[in-house]
Amino acid sequence: MKNILTSDSAGWDDIIARAIVNEESSAAFYRQAAGRMTDRVTREAIEGLMRDEIEHKRLIEEFRSGARALPEGSTSGGSLVESFGTPEFTADLSPSDAFLLAAKKEKLAVEFYEKWAGMYPGGPERDLLLGLAEVERRHKLKVEEMFTNAAFPEAW
Repeated sequence: MKNILTSDSAGWDDIIARAIVNEESSAAFYRQAAGRMTDRVTREAIEGLMRDEIEHKRLIEEFRSGARALPEGSTSGGSLVESFGTPEFTADLSPSDAFLLAAKKEKLAVEFYEKWAGMYPGGPERDLLLGLAEVERRHKLKVEEMFTNAAFPEAW
């Protein structure tokens, strides 16, 4: 697969480097959060989110090199978690609050990529940034589902 990026600008390289640092930072956040969780199920779910962030970093590197195509399709922008406040991060965070906090973090990642994409009128750089926003949006939806299942368990 050929490299999809044509820009040689330092600004573009800075954006991608920042995206990689953001993914590393998110993985570190989830690693720290998992280490502080007292509930085993929540800890394991947070560890899964950490692994997802490590995978996101790998995907960005593959998108940048052209080894992977951009994601197709899109998801909706709004969701349930925008209606809830942001819980305080504590060691005894409930599973639903842990997933809500994670969803908020993913929302920030979506906004990061969409903001930078808005700076490009079109072309492969904009497409890559919008594709990365879509990857994060899908991750956000996954975490929101975890939140919904934890916050509103079915009682049958």
